[in-house]
Amino acid sequence: MATDKKNTNPVSTHIEQTSKETNVLEAPMPDTDNTDTFGALQARLASINEKRTEALQTEMEAIFKAGMEATWLGSGWGSYNEQIHNNFSKFDRFRTRFVMDNYLRTGFLFMTRPMLNLQFSNLQMNRTMNLLNTMNPKSIQFAIRSYLDTRFARLHPVLVAQCPFIDYRSPFMTIITNNVTDFSGGPSYQMNVETEEPGYFSESQSVAIGSDSFKRPFDIQLSVVDPIGGPIDAIMRFWTLYMELINTGEMIMYPDQVHERVLNYTVSFYRFIMDPSMTYIRKMAKYTGCFPVSHPGASVFDFSSKQTFVDTLRNYSLTFKCGSGHVDVDDPVIAEEFDILVERYFPKIRCLRPNLVSSSGGRDTLDRTLCSTDLRKVDEVLNNNGLVRNPIIPEFNYCGVPYIVDTPSGLRLDVISEAEELPFNKHLFKNMPTMKFQLRNLNESGIPGVTADNLIMKDASGQATGLIEMSSVDLLEAAADQVTKAIEKYDKEEDQLISSYLAQRQQSLLQDRQITKTETLGNKLTTI
Repeated sequence: MATDKKNTNPVSTHIEQTSKETNVLEAPMPDTDNTDTFGALQARLASINEKRTEALQTEMEAIFKAGMEATWLGSGWGSYNEQIHNNFSKFDRFRTRFVMDNYLRTGFLFMTRPMLNLQFSNLQMNRTMNLLNTMNPKSIQFAIRSYLDTRFARLHPVLVAQCPFIDYRSPFMTIITNNVTDFSGGPSYQMNVETEEPGYFSESQSVAIGSDSFKRPFDIQLSVVDPIGGPIDAIMRFWTLYMELINTGEMIMYPDQVHERVLNYTVSFYRFIMDPSMTYIRKMAKYTGCFPVSHPGASVFDFSSKQTFVDTLRNYSLTFKCGSGHVDVDDPVIAEEFDILVERYFPKIRCLRPNLVSSSGGRDTLDRTLCSTDLRKVDEVLNNNGLVRNPIIPEFNYCGVPYIVDTPSGLRLDVISEAEELPFNKHLFKNMPTMKFQLRNLNESGIPGVTADNLIMKDASGQATGLIEMSSVDLLEAAADQVTKAIEKYDKEEDQLISSYLAQRQQSLLQDRQITKTETLGNKLTTI
């Protein structure tokens, strides 16, 4: 009979086998009067279903991986799990080359600031330069003066901290680097070759005799888009004018710069090429000893009747001369010098390197042991010093100072902020207690995740008022709830005002109607 035929359905067989192994089919029916037995059976069934689900998931993953492996092998691409390994070490007979290309992001450009001598007495030597002779921290002139004279900025930290156009903790010319659209001019590496004189049979030999290693001066081209007001054009105008005046003798450099033969108008460019996540530095270079040699100048006054706006003042090119011709490419010291520069202006970040010492020669000897061993400890040290590593989300843009941290996955470009400057403290939570962020969410493999998961709210006295386990998205939702509640409160008050007004208006209309009826009745009585 058909009922004696063996079941050949693999799914049914798997379910029956699993049921027999767990004795689910042989289990007695639950006694509804015995709640303890029924609850234990329910828990047992739940555990069995969970194990069955895990087993099915494991089996499906194994089937998927086996299918992918067979597909890749059958296509001549090698093993699915060994793409890069095969491309490195094995012979590609069919020239399939099925491996991802080296896609990297353009990354970032950082430009340091010069140390021009913009003291009061020096600025008075020229009418144009005297325009910067102000101590008003709310003015653009003060910001330009602080940008171009880092010694002046460090001697007046209180005033610079009050200036909204410059970050006293940043050593970079952010107004320029934020508005650069193109950067070009870097030299290609060239090996010098010597070829001997031909012999009797015209034979000759070429040998490598070294390279200049980027030690020859070259030009760098920057294309910028000047913001409203033309601050970049003004900076370049004062910068180049100062260089002209110190060569004519009308202005002078700082005495110690003259003694040490320092070119105080030069800057450095840091270029970082990033991975696709814009987190890790994959290539880096430093251009040393650069100074501006050209800017639009008087050409901005040229015009055409076909043009309404002066495009020359909006989008133009700047030329810098790398006078030393010295370019460091992928040198580990670039990251060290970058961090040393940031620490000079933002000393609180030095907490990441407690073993920082100074040798007799004045150069810093660095110890990155803390940064390279335990990433979670980096967050802990930062939080204990009132600092936060910003997560890569739009809400944290324009916050903090860049800093390079050495991790097992490579050099990571982080942005370190003080807890008080975070946007949640500035805007959304400005009426709430000060929030201190404790960032600890880093996985052990060294790959950074969302770093705003663990937050501790503290009041003004520093006492913890509660622990919130939430991600940055949850934090935004909480902020949205606060805004929604405020809007609902205002809507409720507005409804109450409108209701009160309507009630008063209705009462007034009733009174007017009553008065009208009384007047009409009086007129009728008068007529009678």
